[in-house]
Amino acid sequence: MAAILVGLLWLFLAQPAAPAEQWLRVNSENFELFTTAGEKSARQGILYFEQVRGFFLKVLGDNPGFAQPVRLVAFRSEKEYLPYRSGENVTAYYQPGQDRDYIVMMSLGSQFYHSAVHEYVHLLIKHSGMKIPLWLNEGFAEVYGTLTPMGDKVRVGTIIAGWMQVLEREKWLHLETLFEVDHKSSHYNEKDRRGVFYAQSWALTHMLNLFAPYRSGFPAFMRFVASGTSHADALQRVYGKSAEQVGKDLQLYLRGHSFNAALFDAKLEKPLENPKIQAAGALEAGLVLAKLLTRKKDAARETYRKLAAEHPKSWEVEEALGYLEWMDDNQEAARPHFARAVELGCRTAKTYMDYAMLLRLGGSGQSSVIPLLRKAVELQPDFREAHYHLGFALLDQKEYSQALNHLVAVKVVSEDKAVNLFRAMAWAFLQVGNREEAQKAAKRARDSARKPDEIASLDEFLRYLTNAPTGAPATGGQPVKSEEAVETSAGGTPRLVRRPTPGGEPAPPESKQPGVAVTTLEGILDQVDCLGEVARLRIVFQGRRVMLAIRDPKQVVVNGTNGEQMNLPCGVQDGARVVVEYVWSPDGKLGTSGNVTAIRFR
Repeated sequence: MAAILVGLLWLFLAQPAAPAEQWLRVNSENFELFTTAGEKSARQGILYFEQVRGFFLKVLGDNPGFAQPVRLVAFRSEKEYLPYRSGENVTAYYQPGQDRDYIVMMSLGSQFYHSAVHEYVHLLIKHSGMKIPLWLNEGFAEVYGTLTPMGDKVRVGTIIAGWMQVLEREKWLHLETLFEVDHKSSHYNEKDRRGVFYAQSWALTHMLNLFAPYRSGFPAFMRFVASGTSHADALQRVYGKSAEQVGKDLQLYLRGHSFNAALFDAKLEKPLENPKIQAAGALEAGLVLAKLLTRKKDAARETYRKLAAEHPKSWEVEEALGYLEWMDDNQEAARPHFARAVELGCRTAKTYMDYAMLLRLGGSGQSSVIPLLRKAVELQPDFREAHYHLGFALLDQKEYSQALNHLVAVKVVSEDKAVNLFRAMAWAFLQVGNREEAQKAAKRARDSARKPDEIASLDEFLRYLTNAPTGAPATGGQPVKSEEAVETSAGGTPRLVRRPTPGGEPAPPESKQPGVAVTTLEGILDQVDCLGEVARLRIVFQGRRVMLAIRDPKQVVVNGTNGEQMNLPCGVQDGARVVVEYVWSPDGKLGTSGNVTAIRFR
């Protein structure tokens, strides 16, 4: 009987707390706080985080993390927090989200601020894009987690007594070992080893960042390490010391009579001192709490379903269920929820874009995708990613002028998308008759390219744009019914398209013509270079590369593994095995051995 009572008690305690009237929503300039801790604690807590943010803004300068919406969630007690904690003895944690980041705290008591700021530092590091080693990530978070407001100033670097005690009683790691610890390491994952790793990471970061002989070189050291330079080389280049020498300095630093801290200005702006506080509704609070159960998908799914039953007209619940199923890699289950969210009037731009991408993954055509992407940019006119995808979708539909409107609106693009974006812009400009802008865009694509094959392909495209006669593309921004060999696919890369003849049927391939000798080879399709009116295949055959030309796409049969006709994307391929038929006809300028008549994927 006792065991049953204990089990029932645990079950009761482990159930997610139902949202109640005591939940408050507090909004300041840069944060949103949901809490049951009461109005006074809520006000103090959100102003503290505004001061923390202001400090990091001054110290770090521009960082994408400052633009990302952050929602704080703080409970009133450990009992309330228990069903939502991320692990044993965890009093605060950081949880990324689709539309915002979350920092979750057991309580708004000042004793929990250290853990919460630690997690905020991880948030900023993540969004900065810096790839720093684990010890430096955790050490930086621990040092700056001691951030303490003192009037209009902030103190950083307070001694953490617990870590000092660990370092006094435990055997230290060699610095070379500390530098190699990652998320899979026993020093990070095993409870009896983790303490030394955290303590030593904190101590070393403290010395490098705040101790005068090391402090001035710390930014350069971080840059070297983040760029992939070995720790040994970084220490030698910045400080002129080996890891062993730095380790000895660290021991002397910790045994010294003084420990450095730093004071920084962090005065709050007046508008930030008056956060807006109001009661949170049951649906609003329920959605926030359900979001915290993402790690426990069954519990999250059940919570959302209860909310859906109680609030059948809520697009927010359907949206959340869609993302939950998608995160669980269940696209089929996700799509109906996104569809329902859209039907109910979803107001989240990213959801429209993500739903469009999900439909595309399922094989839906542009007629389904384009309206969703249009809605995304309507809701959020500066949504660069949605403009990017919409531009390519319209390009695929030969709506060249409209495609350009959205591709140009991207303005800032990541390095991995730059080549595709500018190459697509070049093609669209060419199609609307603006060869000068096409050349400029192609040049930007060439300047962004890093892969040798990509560079060579764009060089040839530029030569085509520079030397080919002006003619076919129409003016006035109207789409052109072009017979060019290259289009651009919805996925963001050009593709080689086999056009039908005027009568609607493809012309017979050369391989069927009498008196023409045809050679067949089987190999790996490595790359397709689209060079204006001509394309070039690169086939890996018996360890060497064979180059073949496609002179006229409408004269080439391209069949998939099941016999269906296919289009070929331009650029580097995914290594598919193909059987290629071609007529021997060397071309020294193109570097090709013959002209392709048929391609069959194996």
